[in-house]
Amino acid sequence: MPPIALVTALVLAAPTGPADRRLAPDELTALVRDVAGKLREAYVFPEVGARAAAELERRAAAGAYRQLGAPGEVAERLTADLRELTRDLHLALEPAPPRAPAAAPEPPEARRRRYEAFRKRVARDNQGVRRAEVLPGNVGYLALTGFPDADLAGPTYAAAFGFLAGAEALLIDLRENLGGDPEAVALLASYLLGPGARHLNTFRHRDGSERQFWTSPSLPGPRFLDRPVYVLTSRSTPSAAEELAYDLQALKRATVVGEVTWGGANPAADHRVGERFVLSVPFGRAVNPVTGGNWEGTGVRPDVAVPAASALARAHREALRGLLAAEPDPEWRAELEGAMKALGSGG
Repeated sequence: MPPIALVTALVLAAPTGPADRRLAPDELTALVRDVAGKLREAYVFPEVGARAAAELERRAAAGAYRQLGAPGEVAERLTADLRELTRDLHLALEPAPPRAPAAAPEPPEARRRRYEAFRKRVARDNQGVRRAEVLPGNVGYLALTGFPDADLAGPTYAAAFGFLAGAEALLIDLRENLGGDPEAVALLASYLLGPGARHLNTFRHRDGSERQFWTSPSLPGPRFLDRPVYVLTSRSTPSAAEELAYDLQALKRATVVGEVTWGGANPAADHRVGERFVLSVPFGRAVNPVTGGNWEGTGVRPDVAVPAASALARAHREALRGLLAAEPDPEWRAELEGAMKALGSGG
């Protein structure tokens, strides 16, 4: 089935009017009440949720939202306030389609068709693997647009690492990655770490339960070991993509090159609030076994800070410089020097 990623969806049902109709004052009051209630009920940090809920209600009572009406502006303003009060970027309010009438459980055949449609969408994105190539100087390059269901991505990851097996360094580009399934993050990280299972991350939930993510001890493709890895980031690199950068950086397995990332670490679930909105509420927190912390609110800080547009050239240059420093063969040194010269000195 589709992955349970860092953000999951929950859809409830009941009829309503046009989705773009302005909210009446009583609807806005009910919406703030529902949002505050969900913060108290479900937010991962109960004390923070209770304080944020109380402040949201105080602002509403003082008339802070009185002039709002269009669903889009209501969602934008409340999201900004929620993030200000909690410093949590996975906390968000969005307008939602009208609720449908309650229906019977989805038949197995309909569920199968829906999953097949999901598989087709993921396949058209090549399981999130946009490019795999070998750059000048025998430096591998892997551009990832997302992390889909690990079961779906597995064969493509194996093929990509098979293709890149002979590279002497690897650049993993997450600058346009949209995040996704932490199981897929763990699977991809497995290709960069030794064959023993490694604990990468734990989601600890408000209810006291937790979910751990480990690398795979066996893989269908060759691992990329004992060679340098560089991870490219941008300020919009989010969620599960941040986790890969953070985990590899914490394990000292990769050098992060680019910009400080988005800063959203906590897994969230969607809740219907009011009549026409969905509220994404984090219910857990990520805990890295090396650092004891995560990237929530801070982002992943690069080891080499450069604008995102310059990150590929800079990481390629760093890789070539490291290879050149260790290369005894004069002919191959000349190749590396030529590749360095072609890149220029910027970045």
